[in-house]
Amino acid sequence: TWIREALFVDVEQFGWLAVPAILGIPLYLSLFMAAAGAVYAALKPPLQWAALTFAGLWGVTDWLQGHVAFSFPWAMPVYALEAIPVLQQLHSVLGAYARSAVGVLWGCMPCLLATKQWRQAAFWGACLLIACVWGEQRLSDNQNVSRETSGDITVRLVQPNIEQRLKWDQTR
Repeated sequence: TWIREALFVDVEQFGWLAVPAILGIPLYLSLFMAAAGAVYAALKPPLQWAALTFAGLWGVTDWLQGHVAFSFPWAMPVYALEAIPVLQQLHSVLGAYARSAVGVLWGCMPCLLATKQWRQAAFWGACLLIACVWGEQRLSDNQNVSRETSGDITVRLVQPNIEQRLKWDQTR
């Protein structure tokens, strides 16, 4: 929707691009996932490596989207974890791409259970539990620190208005 809003700033000049952009960008990005699926199918990983291979390929695909496609990470599975603050804490250790792969791996846990891979399911379930406990502790520690500080804290977020062609110009 933000794409439509951006193109509707000057409707007469760019409005016609809204539908192609809204349909085309997801289609383009789906090619990366399709490539990951093709690599997964070509590898034919053994059952005990299937979930890890799938999650790893997804993580690589997210990285490629973020560095090759647009230089911006779009529609990563990690965004689904944003509603769970304790799991957000993993970002400080893993970064977005590895956290995304781990999130996909946790999403594979029902498949691990369905294929009776009890050890893997128990291992990744324990990792999830540890991540939740660690994240809760980290949030608790941060709340205690913020309560101990005196005075107000001001945070400003600035999104500069930089032309795309100048974005990566190292001379500026």
